[in-house]
Amino acid sequence: MMIYPDQAQKAGVVFNPPISYSCPNNDGDLYHEMGFEHAGVAWIYHSVPSQPYYSQSGTTAGLPGQTWVEIVHTAWPQDAEATWYYYAPGSAIWVNLGNTKAYNDHPDATQDLLGQPCKIQPGDFKGECELQFAELYTAAVKASLDTFQFLFHTDMPCDGNTRRNLALEIVEVHGPGRMTCSGYGGVMRKSRLRAGWEARSQCECDPNDDIINCKGFGMRR
Repeated sequence: MMIYPDQAQKAGVVFNPPISYSCPNNDGDLYHEMGFEHAGVAWIYHSVPSQPYYSQSGTTAGLPGQTWVEIVHTAWPQDAEATWYYYAPGSAIWVNLGNTKAYNDHPDATQDLLGQPCKIQPGDFKGECELQFAELYTAAVKASLDTFQFLFHTDMPCDGNTRRNLALEIVEVHGPGRMTCSGYGGVMRKSRLRAGWEARSQCECDPNDDIINCKGFGMRR
């Protein structure tokens, strides 16, 4: 789902057709922007963004708990004391979902965890519920959740303008997403981030970078 173009080209990969700066339409489309722009990242479109996990009807499903999954993250003040990741197979950076719960969209979580409808802040995208993020984090901890997921949120830009449901959102309540490494960097404890093939390696994250990273892996090889 996510690749590092520079490293791929060094390994002899030829992109044909080249990476597109338009929104994807067909499974397998290679495109430039998914939720954020970054020169060192490209994306392969999947109409079922939870792959390789599928619902019984063949559509997007929640990711299973107690499972290491690949993710990507950039520091974002709005995240505050929890970290919002995109599910990103191919990133070589992993987080364990622990106890998790999947929702279709943000308003489903506010209703379930807070017993409240989504509070819309003027100027927000539909169903953002930003005003309740801090309350959601507290409620998730009280419910013994390590993470919660959103399967069908639609605020990911793909051409700088158009917004669609292009990835699963994963919210982890054990570190501040306002920071690149969801913490202060260095070697992360094994209960947080891991690196490499099937999460076998420690992750040493540089907090001064602009995207979550692990020394010696992905674009930091």
